[in-house]
Amino acid sequence: MNYAATQRNTLQTVVGFLLVLALHVLLFYALAHGLGQRLVEAVSTPMQVTLIPEQVKPLPEPPRPVVPPPKAVPPPPEVIPPPEVRVAAPSPAETITVAAAPLPTKPVVISPPAAPKVRMGAEANCSTPPPEELQRRYPRQAKRDGVSGRVVLRLSVAPNGDVIDAVVREAQPPKVFDALALDFVRRFKCSGKGNEAYFVDQEITFKLD
Repeated sequence: MNYAATQRNTLQTVVGFLLVLALHVLLFYALAHGLGQRLVEAVSTPMQVTLIPEQVKPLPEPPRPVVPPPKAVPPPPEVIPPPEVRVAAPSPAETITVAAAPLPTKPVVISPPAAPKVRMGAEANCSTPPPEELQRRYPRQAKRDGVSGRVVLRLSVAPNGDVIDAVVREAQPPKVFDALALDFVRRFKCSGKGNEAYFVDQEITFKLD
């Protein structure tokens, strides 16, 4: 057993006990002489607090937009006209003229064609469009307005009875039924007599049912 170590531990214990005892004695003395009351009064005294306003830093100025410089447009290329090429005109070829003795000819007499004969519709006996087809193809504006009328046409009829051409001679009212009448008569079939073409007047009546 180490006697020196034991003696040091005992000494440390005694010193600690004396320090604790002295601390208690001081505390009791302070309470006895009103030191605690002063401490309570010092704590209960209102404290003055001063608020320091926070300094607000100004916002930084936004950066200015950088405008790019305008692009330089190169000038259009210079148009160089093509060189003028002159073409020499060919020399005129020599013309060889051969004189031939004229042959004796007989004069040719061309007789003019016979003019078509003009006959009236009753004599020509041309077929007319059926009434139901006239009603089906009646002009819309004339049908809405309730307009009736008639068209007289001059037909050029071939010898076989086909209508070669047609022109409007009279129309009441004008320009209302002309186109429809011309379309109809070009499909007419007339009676042909002989080997001669002829003209015939044909009347078509347009009337709403």
